[in-house]
Amino acid sequence: MNENIFFKDIIRTVIGADQLFDTLLKPISFPKYEIVKSEKTNKTFLKVLLAGYKKEDIKITTNPGVLNISHDKADNEESDESLVYLTDKVIARRAFKIQFRIAPNFKVENANFQDGILTITFEEDRVASPHEVTIE
Repeated sequence: MNENIFFKDIIRTVIGADQLFDTLLKPISFPKYEIVKSEKTNKTFLKVLLAGYKKEDIKITTNPGVLNISHDKADNEESDESLVYLTDKVIARRAFKIQFRIAPNFKVENANFQDGILTITFEEDRVASPHEVTIE
């Protein structure tokens, strides 16, 4: 196994992964996301693609070392038998729960939902405490 691929998988699922390489997690396939670090501001951003979702239906919680993002309401459109999809159904408004490991010194600064993209900003902090995050 190529070591670069191994570490890339860890970086994809761990915020502050440079400090937690010993944590092994499986990659998440839905919803799609990206993790970006700004060299200018030294902040880390988690961007989750949630086209078709409403911000009030998305729940974000943190516990030490863990970030949870969830949506409990499934789309009722799937039960409508009169709909015939002429392409693959790519807009999935299904229930989900994804979990990310967070380095002990990382804390959620804020969350913003705009144009179908949930952006969570992290800052480095000495101690992170459990809390629910409000989406702006």
